[in-house]
Amino acid sequence: MSEVFIRCVLDASVGIKLFVEEEFSDKVQRLFSKLAEDPHTEIHVPDLFYIECANILLKYTRHYKRPLGSVNK
Repeated sequence: MSEVFIRCVLDASVGIKLFVEEEFSDKVQRLFSKLAEDPHTEIHVPDLFYIECANILLKYTRHYKRPLGSVNK
């Protein structure tokens, strides 16, 4: 029987939930915990992933008028 590989593409809106407490952050934490246990998991990010994450954090800090140092973790 062949091994099953899990290949995921991580969207910035999901990835950011690992660092900023938002709706469904708990589900994302559980998902990544499970994925980390499987040695056959590959997580890929699109080319603009980091730029999109930076944009989300910038909007978050402007909206809540909080410095980046005050986000979770």
